[in-house]
Amino acid sequence: MGSAASPRDVARAAEGANTVVHLAHIRFAPALIEALSERVLPVRLIALSSTRLFSSFESPARETVQKGEEEVMAAPSHIQWTILRPSMIFGGPSDRNIERLARFMKRSPVLPIFGSGANLVQPLFVWDLVDAIVACLERPATARHTYTLAGPEPMAYRDMVEAVAYASGSRTPLVIPLPLKPSLWFAKALRRIWPGSPLNPEMIERFAEDRSFDISPARRDLDLCPTSFDRALERKFRREV
Repeated sequence: MGSAASPRDVARAAEGANTVVHLAHIRFAPALIEALSERVLPVRLIALSSTRLFSSFESPARETVQKGEEEVMAAPSHIQWTILRPSMIFGGPSDRNIERLARFMKRSPVLPIFGSGANLVQPLFVWDLVDAIVACLERPATARHTYTLAGPEPMAYRDMVEAVAYASGSRTPLVIPLPLKPSLWFAKALRRIWPGSPLNPEMIERFAEDRSFDISPARRDLDLCPTSFDRALERKFRREV
């Protein structure tokens, strides 16, 4: 056992390895780079970041991602890094995105959302992320590059909800749009009097922006060919992954 925030623990975990795939949050990059900086021989590093970096809203989460990436990019030259920025990852029976949505829809005939639901999302199937990691490991030329990873094309959030309902065998819920600005004001006020409130203002702000991404560099350099959303959902709910 160890901590991703401890350079000593990370160094011990990576002892003897010439390749490191870092799946922990990019906020742990300082400990990772400190641990690997003690090496003399080259080490290949694949670090997972997040498309949160591209959010148009200033937030602690975006700042954390940015600082983590800066730490990796400033690593000594013997650390041959590649940064992957996946969008919303889904797949398997316990992902925190699509699975949560599907379970909620099985329990409730009503789904409240912030805004109209026309905002764009571009979820990434987990096995496409795995393929991208393998491609980076097989292609030294990807070192010191960053790649954004997402599904083949963006879709409206409402369309995503309907596709998940169909694939999971749930009835399409009645979507209740909540006005963005009053919801955001309420969430911020609630956090001031209840710091542990589950209503996250950052989450509401993200409903106000499109989360669509250019994945052409990953298509070119990694041969990324993302699975269609419908096909990925079919595999997920058949528990093929």
